Amino acid sequence: MKVDNANLYLETAGQGQSILFLHAGVADSRQWNNEFQHFSKNYCVTRYDQRGFGRSPPVAGDFSYLGDLVALVDHLQPAKPVILVGCSMGGMTAIDMALEHPDKVKALVLVDSAPAGLDIDVPVVEKFRLAEEAGKAGDLERVAEIETQIWFDGDRVTESVNPEMRALAQLLPNYRQITIDDAAHLPNMDQPEQFQQGLEQFLGALS
Repeated sequence: MKVDNANLYLETAGQGQSILFLHAGVADSRQWNNEFQHFSKNYCVTRYDQRGFGRSPPVAGDFSYLGDLVALVDHLQPAKPVILVGCSMGGMTAIDMALEHPDKVKALVLVDSAPAGLDIDVPVVEKFRLAEEAGKAGDLERVAEIETQIWFDGDRVTESVNPEMRALAQLLPNYRQITIDDAAHLPNMDQPEQFQQGLEQFLGALS
């Protein structure tokens, strides 16, 4: 799909209520391989590579991920609100969409996401410093390895976080919080069956 001077790669399948999947900043639309196939049986599902990821090449000039998402929603489902399922950076964009265009969003499914600009009160992980040093040294292979350890491997233990930050979900109306054990930053890839079951229960409660 053409958005301004950019081309966004997208895939759509199925019929019914529209669900749009937004990938994390360490992935592309392939993150949702399992969900795209599974939920297309009962819903109209769409996944896309955000600008600069996967098969959506970067282009010169200013843009916003929110602007691209609005254009995509207007193109796919101009008359009915969509359900947005976003992981990490994708969830951040989904939150912005719901805040600025609430009439276009039926529900949010946020996977390891936080609002844009949120200052999270947790200790900085040592691997982030190592990745930054490797980047400054131009060792991109080392950066890729460390980033993979951070986001895909994880430490598989619960981090100690500010209780006020943990209470964010409690301030949302009609929310459901699900914790998936033995999963890192992309839980739908670590535990696809648990993730799909939880999402199915949430979607069922909406209808």
